Amino acid sequence: MKTYLFLIGGTGSRVLRSLTMLLASGVKVPEDSTIVPVIIDYDASNEDLRRTNELLARYRSLHNYGGYSNDTFDKGGFFRVPIGELQHRAQISFESERNTFSKLIGYPNLDSKSLETKLFIDSLYDTSSAGSGSEELNLALTVGFQGNPNIGSVVINDYFKSDQFSEVLDNFNENDRIFIVGSIFGGTGSSGLPQLVRKIRQSDSENLDKTCRTAPEPVRNAKVGACIVMPYFGVKKKTGSTINSESFNSKAKAALSYYSSAGINDMIDEVYYVACGKTGAYDNNIGGKEQKNDAHFVELLSAMSIIEFMNHSGERGPKNHKFYTYTSMNGLTDNNDIKEESFQDLLARPSATSSVYTNYVKCLNEFALFSKFFNINTKVQAAKKGLFSSKEEYYKRLETVLKPGSDFEERIDEFINQEFIPWTDEMKRNVQMKFHAYDFDKDINKILKLDSSEDQRVKGLEDVMVRSIAEFIGQEKFDKADVAKQAKYFLRAAYMAGETAVQKYNIEG
Repeated sequence: MKTYLFLIGGTGSRVLRSLTMLLASGVKVPEDSTIVPVIIDYDASNEDLRRTNELLARYRSLHNYGGYSNDTFDKGGFFRVPIGELQHRAQISFESERNTFSKLIGYPNLDSKSLETKLFIDSLYDTSSAGSGSEELNLALTVGFQGNPNIGSVVINDYFKSDQFSEVLDNFNENDRIFIVGSIFGGTGSSGLPQLVRKIRQSDSENLDKTCRTAPEPVRNAKVGACIVMPYFGVKKKTGSTINSESFNSKAKAALSYYSSAGINDMIDEVYYVACGKTGAYDNNIGGKEQKNDAHFVELLSAMSIIEFMNHSGERGPKNHKFYTYTSMNGLTDNNDIKEESFQDLLARPSATSSVYTNYVKCLNEFALFSKFFNINTKVQAAKKGLFSSKEEYYKRLETVLKPGSDFEERIDEFINQEFIPWTDEMKRNVQMKFHAYDFDKDINKILKLDSSEDQRVKGLEDVMVRSIAEFIGQEKFDKADVAKQAKYFLRAAYMAGETAVQKYNIEG
């Protein structure tokens, strides 16, 4: 079963980044599930989009090393869930003759015979010059819609005429699902989300634009979910920028009102609303390489909504509609008191009765402990005492695949140190809301920040993980030259070692 994941705008790319971290840590979805990301972003040089694409490539390489297809190992695993290769980026060619909204709709070509049309367009869009901060007709489109959904709603219709969208329609099967992620306080998400929902449900008789294909029956009847991301950050004021965070709340309210009155909500089976009080402001960057926001806790919650949707069974239809909210603010609206929140504060501390802990936090903790363990043994000890500072036979069998500089070792190293740890560090330092989950600079026994306490909660985690790996692969027989089998077994051993280490923390409830 495939879940086609439509990720709209910059928020969509950042949520996909958090989702990839959850899947890397072993968060579970139904067996035989594949996630097919469909990225819709008209800012081709968006840095958030670029680094998400790079992250996906790294994830896929490690998933392939895991050899999870037709696997009898049913306990789970890091990088287990396949993320499909069918990945798109909706893109319009904004060459010089189409690089502003005015040029795109042919406004400069209107002559005296089209005076009524020109006046009508003038009444709808601001005609201020480019760089004024209020321009609409003269808005440069090469970096997206810059917080203007009224423009995005016109431009984004071209996506439904594209070969990319047709490919999604042609590959969709019965029982496949659709999930849409987008913010409703900017430009791309606000304009793309309702149009995409309507296009998915549209019948032949309702499709008045014959240049756009009508979705086939399996698509129209699919179970559809959506994560509607409401305002969760602000931006600094900047002269000449059309983006003004003072309008975010009013845009969100207008969008929510429209979704209700236009029947958009009735077309979605599960709706997840995520929001957060603003406590700081990002730099006001309109797009391109400068658009690189730190990871945010709201994006992690939004990624969790995708997993929830995939794990929910049930038929679609009005009687089955469900709405979910997560708006825990915990006093984070005070600009002068930016708190550092841990898992205990915003998700769940260790508890056998907490589904949030069991399904999400526990998995992230396992991967965090493995990441620290990996760095200790391959980066620090390897230079001093040899691989894993051990002469045990089961480690010798892994020397080929795990020696520093091997392809497998480098790919794990890149994911941990260039993706996962920086992602957690970004949430920890985020100016909007500090979410402090791990302290990777500390001893492995202290890296999990369960709360504000500095007490050492466990001892000997590294030894626990070494013994767990020994137990799992100690009896496995494989040749040192069999890199694929070494990598496969190490990923499983690492997963089990992380699980064993986390169990050493006190479980309450």
